[in-house]
Amino acid sequence: MIFYIWIILSSIVACILSDVLLFIEYRNHNHLWVTDKMPYGIFWKPFYNKVNLRGALTYNRLTLSWLFKTPAWMKLDSTTLILIWIIRSIVLINSALVIFAFTSLLWI
Repeated sequence: MIFYIWIILSSIVACILSDVLLFIEYRNHNHLWVTDKMPYGIFWKPFYNKVNLRGALTYNRLTLSWLFKTPAWMKLDSTTLILIWIIRSIVLINSALVIFAFTSLLWI
């Protein structure tokens, strides 16, 4: 039971932190945010940005790429580096837990 609670809560935290990174990019590096096709997060959306499929797909592509490559604008700010490493850690731990859970089911 604790396993499921951890997965759910840590995934929500990772989504919130991803939204915070998007907001930082929007606020401090707006030209890069526009270049990234104006993505919006799960919980955060710019007040003038309409909700559409393109923004959601851009969010998915962008946050997935952040797991493997740190953009230059993140490297300039220690807060964004801490946030991205927390997100990466959560994804790594959750992936390992899910793999462990499924492989342990094979041995039962």
